Amino acid sequence: MRQIMEYKIISGNVVETRRSYLSARDTTQPPKGRAKKVAGNTSARKIAANEQESVRQFARILNTNYRAGDLHVVLKYDDEHLPGSYEEAEVDLKRYFARLRYELRKRGLAMPVISWVTANWSPRRDCPARLHHHVVVPAAIYELARRLWLGGGFSLETLDGRGDHTDLAAYMIANVRNQPGKHSWHTTRNAARPIVTEPEPVADIEDVQPEKGAVIKAHEKSTDEEGRVTSTYLRCLLPYRPYVRGGKICKPGAQRGGHKTGGGTA
Repeated sequence: MRQIMEYKIISGNVVETRRSYLSARDTTQPPKGRAKKVAGNTSARKIAANEQESVRQFARILNTNYRAGDLHVVLKYDDEHLPGSYEEAEVDLKRYFARLRYELRKRGLAMPVISWVTANWSPRRDCPARLHHHVVVPAAIYELARRLWLGGGFSLETLDGRGDHTDLAAYMIANVRNQPGKHSWHTTRNAARPIVTEPEPVADIEDVQPEKGAVIKAHEKSTDEEGRVTSTYLRCLLPYRPYVRGGKICKPGAQRGGHKTGGGTA
């Protein structure tokens, strides 16, 4: 038996809401991904959908783990250090992270959350690009991260306070092309993950309402061949980082029983 269910994904200040038809057996678990398909059997439409989902997954990591003032760093290679292949570039980046981890441990500090792509494509020119890396790091390790990069150029931009870094996720992923069997983006194991609420039954598949005070960033609907709505997706940005209690989204500092509650982060 299938029924209309709603679940939410909270990452930092961003709340995503999806309504779709789910089997009754899925009512106690967040929707799971499909099994892997054999390469070559995926339609262009499915590929586009997968790329879009990859952007959303990466954006959730960025939204959850980074704040305004953290850094989007581009690690470039000069001619002397340019790797001969994509695989060599990935190995080179792992060695860079190892140096960074070692230096942090010497200072009694833990490795922070780092997220990255190894880039080989220019989305602006739509053609292959010189190998380089896009890396997101906390601002606190800037000086060390800059000093330990030995490959060549180092440039950066500061993350602003927009809260929803979907555009940055899309840009970084667009810099990776033609790497079958590889994830386009990566993050360290200590990265905090978004919160997924339990699916709950709802009456209307289209009537998705934003949280109070939220700014709508995306509102999408999927339809079948007969034009019937099969799922609805809403992405909103809140002016604060919510947390979840009892399956409900709560505002930090909200009153409960006459006392203020502490606000956890997504």
